[in-house]
Amino acid sequence: MDFLQQFQNSLPPFRWSFLFLPLPLFFTMALDALGWRFLFPASGRPTYRSLLKAQIGTEAIFLSIPGGFAAADIAKVMILRKREGVETADSAASLVARRWILGISQITFLILCFGFDFGVMKNGLSRLLAGTNLGLVACAFIVLAAVALGAVTRLVVLGRFAGTLYSTLLLLPIPPVRRLLARHEESFRRADECFRELGSGSKLVLSLSVLLYLATWVTEALETFLVARYMGLGMSLTQVLIVEAILSIVKEAVFFLPSGIVVKDLGYVTLFSAFSIVISPVQMLTFIVIKRFVMLLWVVVGFGLLLAEGVLPSVRQRVSKGLVIAEQEQ
Repeated sequence: MDFLQQFQNSLPPFRWSFLFLPLPLFFTMALDALGWRFLFPASGRPTYRSLLKAQIGTEAIFLSIPGGFAAADIAKVMILRKREGVETADSAASLVARRWILGISQITFLILCFGFDFGVMKNGLSRLLAGTNLGLVACAFIVLAAVALGAVTRLVVLGRFAGTLYSTLLLLPIPPVRRLLARHEESFRRADECFRELGSGSKLVLSLSVLLYLATWVTEALETFLVARYMGLGMSLTQVLIVEAILSIVKEAVFFLPSGIVVKDLGYVTLFSAFSIVISPVQMLTFIVIKRFVMLLWVVVGFGLLLAEGVLPSVRQRVSKGLVIAEQEQ
């Protein structure tokens, strides 16, 4: 009872500034939709409004179910096919390119955050990883990430990524997977055509897309900063950016958890301590509750949009049909 009372007392009084807390996530989705639009062939780009609605709707799936990124991408394809008549292969190719651009922008975000105030980063991680050569770890991470992204970039620009992926998946000794691939071979070919067009297009457009996705990482971190300010916590923008940069890696690593729940929350506890952010356990709980409440608001809005579009029943039918086919082929 004492802890519950302390938690209630730690809740900041309602102020109108609370209404601004959901805005960073909206800006993140708005920038994401704009960057995504540039990844479609110039001759057949969907409207920004359709992409924004698809992004807001499917963000609810991404945030609320395990492995939600896969279901969210399926829903994006279905929405665009229904509203804009976009071919499945074109949407799928744009989503693969989106993952590629997201990777580039995330690495850029990490480098910028770590370099923004290297002293703060080094001191914080030194407390977290005592006895570790942080310079060597950082260099190794950057080199490995650059090599991987470079290889993917070359395949995407040359229009060979989907074909290479198709050939690799065919090596799997799983008959149902091979039969499924055979039925969608044309989609892989069409995807490579989209990649080839993207690679031969304006490099300025690709650069703009990277910048937009880089901005999404910043606006996502801005939510943490605003929540901290709303609670009256003493966090600098530098500390918040570095913490969010590290947690962006953690979130990708635990993609099977909805929005990295629990793991990311524990990450805040660990990193706040490592970066000398003074916050009591009760305040920490309040901070996490507010963050999750803001997320829940957008989950409700997103599922409302999906229901309005009639996408949720279609997703369930597609998943059920896939399970039946898999059982029959086994």
